[in-house]
Amino acid sequence: MSTKPIHHDIVVTLSPTDHAISVVDTVRFGTARSKFVFSLHRDLKLTLQSPGADLRQVGSEACGGPGSRGSAACYEIVFKAPADKVSLRYQGVIFHPLVQQQDDVRVSELTEGTIVDAGVFLDSGSRWYPVADAELVTFALEASMPAGWDVVSQGKRLVHVKDEARTRVVWAAPQPQDDIYLIAGRYHEYSSAARDIPVQVFLRSADDALAQQYLDAGVEYLAMYDNLLGPYPHEKFAVVENFWETGYGMPSFTVLGPKVMRFPFILHSSYPHEILHNWWGNGVYVDYEKGNWSEGLTAYLADHLIREKNGDATEYRRAALQNYQDYVAANNEFPLVQFTGRHSSASEAIGYGKTMMLFHMLRQRTGDEVFLESLRRFYSVNRFRRATFDDLRRAFEETSGWRYGSFFDQWILRTGAPVLRVNDLAVSKAGGGYRLDFELAQTQATAHYNLQVPVAVTLEGIAEAYQTRLSMDDKTLKVRFAFAERPLRVEIDPEFDLFRHLAADERPATLSQIFGADRVLIVLPEKASAEMRRGYQKAVETWPAANGSSPEVRWDNELTALPKAVAVVVVGQENRFRDVVLPSADASVDGHGNLNIGEKRYAGADLSVALVANGADRDHWPLLWLVADSPAALPGLMRKLPHYGKYSYVMFNGAEPTNIDRGVWTVTASSMSVVVPYKDGGAGTASGRKLKPRHPLTDAKITQ
Repeated sequence: MSTKPIHHDIVVTLSPTDHAISVVDTVRFGTARSKFVFSLHRDLKLTLQSPGADLRQVGSEACGGPGSRGSAACYEIVFKAPADKVSLRYQGVIFHPLVQQQDDVRVSELTEGTIVDAGVFLDSGSRWYPVADAELVTFALEASMPAGWDVVSQGKRLVHVKDEARTRVVWAAPQPQDDIYLIAGRYHEYSSAARDIPVQVFLRSADDALAQQYLDAGVEYLAMYDNLLGPYPHEKFAVVENFWETGYGMPSFTVLGPKVMRFPFILHSSYPHEILHNWWGNGVYVDYEKGNWSEGLTAYLADHLIREKNGDATEYRRAALQNYQDYVAANNEFPLVQFTGRHSSASEAIGYGKTMMLFHMLRQRTGDEVFLESLRRFYSVNRFRRATFDDLRRAFEETSGWRYGSFFDQWILRTGAPVLRVNDLAVSKAGGGYRLDFELAQTQATAHYNLQVPVAVTLEGIAEAYQTRLSMDDKTLKVRFAFAERPLRVEIDPEFDLFRHLAADERPATLSQIFGADRVLIVLPEKASAEMRRGYQKAVETWPAANGSSPEVRWDNELTALPKAVAVVVVGQENRFRDVVLPSADASVDGHGNLNIGEKRYAGADLSVALVANGADRDHWPLLWLVADSPAALPGLMRKLPHYGKYSYVMFNGAEPTNIDRGVWTVTASSMSVVVPYKDGGAGTASGRKLKPRHPLTDAKITQ
């Protein structure tokens, strides 16, 4: 494999109504070579335009295996004398309809590549251009399409001519790329600029207000990350509306589905995430054979940073830890170094959540200044190159002068997580003050982790808690503090700064506990109407089981009590076990069918509910009450619920159904927050406790 990128001069003509593509591609190698091995879509008729060479089809192993989503043929060109370029012509049909892909809890649509009247989506997986395994590319792409169409790709648009007969567009990407995208449709184009970087929006129907929202937010986020990490690496940033629901990030643009991009929360969640991918993943590329660091780093500097700026990053980290605990088990866990991409809730919890926590723990060790300077170094050194966790480690070591080998090894090479417990906490008078002693233990069955454990101690009469970090390099650590004031409460990792297993009583009951359970019993209501019984039976056939196990389904009149060592879904308003669930959640249904949760009241008409309780008497196995007002709401309810896994309760209205409220139960007691006992029978309290304020990585103002 050459270290220099291959350059493609591509001239392409597209005919969407015929699913047809015609291409002339002059491939320049940079240095002369004796052969060129590549894969191309099997339905494209290929001819060699250059003399002095022989073309033949070879086995897929020569191209590194199948290489695409199943539609590739592998070719070899052998030159009679070493050559630095070759010209190819090919034409044919690329038409792969959208197919549904079901992971454990979500359904999505994808295509191997398609040219249809609704739009065009082609990438390296489509093999619409000659793809040489693992080689980076540069390109100039000239595209011709019917009138009214337009084309988007990476890089800079050099030519854009639209007339009554045809559209002609030229895109050029002189920096090394790991893919060549060709996206086309009938677009309304809008534009702005961020520090001389064009920001563009391509919509399938005119919508000035929506376009302006994306332009304004794009300008702000590009400026924020430009200041935070270093210069934006591409010639433009564009938002392209797709013809099916997607959330893809490509170098210099993102492709969002029509519903996705109209959700109001996307502007300050998925959108900055995709913008940031232009630094991580599409600016510095991932060496997938050594682990995908990009998704976790992007989640940390986009999703987590936005939550940090809004003051609720602690809850974001807690939810990430809970997802790991709910979805990851011994049979589906793998180390970070093996993460390539999300294909299940478990892989998401590891590749996004655990990696995100790795960077958070690294930041706690280095401090913000060194953390950001290390990332800037990593970006500067590896821009337009493939990089690994080892390259990240090297950047942090060179910036700080410290060694991080053991830190990275324990988090990227090992599976599992530490489990913490407080033992033998005691207080005694000492020299006019107080001595506080306890043992901090790691109780996981595997070897110890080297940890910097945050601790907060609430002191009587002091508004702000005493905070420190304990260096723990063994399974147990004896801790002793001396205070002038009376210690009231000890909290271990109160802001969820460590990647670890949560204690059972730290975790509010959430839908993810149900979806991640390996044993699920669904209890249907025998006294519901015949129409509702049929609706419920059909709905639970699509139950999203994260661990691949099928739930057991029973009618409520077949049971005398709910079993305890299993997650239970109690279905229906008429279910005889409904009132086993509701009191555990401080909820009730009144005589008019209205639902009351604490001080909140929800009208029963048109209401669909998913509400989780988690009683200690069940050893923390969760209970879910699931009810719909009509059979029409059930398909949408089952489709949408997996996207609300972090919530304890979710309320929907109507047949769509439309979300009207959601929330998470407050955890009021935890074994990681221990009241200090006193021999006189007194005890501490958590009232008045304050932790030091934290500041986000940037104070950049974002309009929301």
